[in-house]
Amino acid sequence: MTTIPAVLDALQALGIATLTSAQTIQGPTTSVTTTTGRIFVIAGEPIVISRDFDSMAVGTTQEDYLVPLVWSVDMPGTDMGAAIDAVTADYTAMELAIREYPGMDLGLSASGVLSAKLFGDAQLQPFAGDFGRSAAVRAALRVQAQNT
Repeated sequence: MTTIPAVLDALQALGIATLTSAQTIQGPTTSVTTTTGRIFVIAGEPIVISRDFDSMAVGTTQEDYLVPLVWSVDMPGTDMGAAIDAVTADYTAMELAIREYPGMDLGLSASGVLSAKLFGDAQLQPFAGDFGRSAAVRAALRVQAQNT
């Protein structure tokens, strides 16, 4: 059985607790119909899964997957620096919350999660439009789990 639903739920709970001025959601960014000026999207893009089976029978598997994460800020006005500061503050707060979570497993060791940590490079993307300034940070959480 996969650990993905438990990890998504744990990330959502951690996001709600950590980013009190942002809306935390699971699912595609296109499903967002109303948001605050700040959002944290969990698994808004496909989750890349790699599984390694111990045998041909249904049994223990090693599961390794990347959960895409996006932080976004939309602000009125022309101050791009304020949008970048806000989105990087949200990203940094979640990065710290994930890194400092006891055990580095989002509290899911009983479910088989061995580790859950940010992976690779984060990407910062500023945007400008007629109605204001926006910025987004994209990153991925790498999860390694043992399933039975």
